[in-house]
Amino acid sequence: MSKKYTDLVEEKIQQAMKEGAFKDLSGKGKPLNFADFMGSTSENWTANKILKNANYLPPWLELDKEIRQHKEELEVILQNHLIWLKVQQELLLTDKSGERGVLLKKLEKTHQSVYQRYMELVMGLNPKIRKMNLNVPMALFQKNVIDEAEWIEKFDLCNRLYLEIISQPSTEKKEADYKNIWGKIGHLMTKIFKKGGCS
Repeated sequence: MSKKYTDLVEEKIQQAMKEGAFKDLSGKGKPLNFADFMGSTSENWTANKILKNANYLPPWLELDKEIRQHKEELEVILQNHLIWLKVQQELLLTDKSGERGVLLKKLEKTHQSVYQRYMELVMGLNPKIRKMNLNVPMALFQKNVIDEAEWIEKFDLCNRLYLEIISQPSTEKKEADYKNIWGKIGHLMTKIFKKGGCS
């Protein structure tokens, strides 16, 4: 490119700046979004940009979204179920209706339903991760599979706590026993969430 041509380009740029042509550009003052360029070649970048603007996600990104949502749901299930167990135990402790058997049946039904959903999520994650890894445009977008045994063990701790709570009639438990149980719940929640998410 000749010096004469570059001088002309620079002159046009300076003139446009003086006329305010660059004052109201979209994205002004915002950080650049390099995600638009990741995984795109010069041949398909424009097509990918159009698809993104139309709220279309490539299949591998749809899978990535599902994987993140399922991991978040696993964490929510663990946290909410522990809280729910505590509330149910309080109800059993203070129940004077004589319907302990009915409450225990409802407790068992809900616990099994939560456990089933939890296991569906755990066992369904790695197939999704492997499928996504086969379709990503670049290796740097691949994800590590989760440790299924670790997450099953986390809910197994919930199972043990559940069995401990329902194993003895409420009349045989003293206040100190319940304080011990709630202390275990707190310890369990700390143990589950200390890693800050799925591995």
